[in-house]
Amino acid sequence: MGLNTQNSSLDTRHGFTMIEVIIAIAILSILFGLGLFLSMDFYRAYLFRYERNLAVSLLEKSRSRAMANIGQLPHGVRFDLGTSEYIMFYGSVEERIQASKAVTIDWPNDVVFDQLSGDCTTCSPTLDITISHNARTAIITVNSEGTVLW
Repeated sequence: MGLNTQNSSLDTRHGFTMIEVIIAIAILSILFGLGLFLSMDFYRAYLFRYERNLAVSLLEKSRSRAMANIGQLPHGVRFDLGTSEYIMFYGSVEERIQASKAVTIDWPNDVVFDQLSGDCTTCSPTLDITISHNARTAIITVNSEGTVLW
């Protein structure tokens, strides 16, 4: 009696069929595509919030410096549309901060805070700054007393 190399009761094939592999790849592709879409939306929202918070922070920092009478001059903030930069200034001293070019910023004119009082001399009665990106819009309001509302 010799060795029987063919045992019909045992299936020696292992692995996946081509159909199973294609279905698995299709499901993974759909999941990755959905994840990419959601992460891009998250990034756009983060970019918008960051730009709004940066503008508010620069306004509050400038007002704080004016109230602390640093340089014994009024302090202010402007937005340069040509270079997409925020410019914090007092006298001839300027500090430039790069803004994101992905958002639209409508900054009507300079916001200047009086020394010691922090009142806004260019905000009568209020000045509205609009930051927008796609469907998102934020309005930052500075009133004549120098209060920054957002």
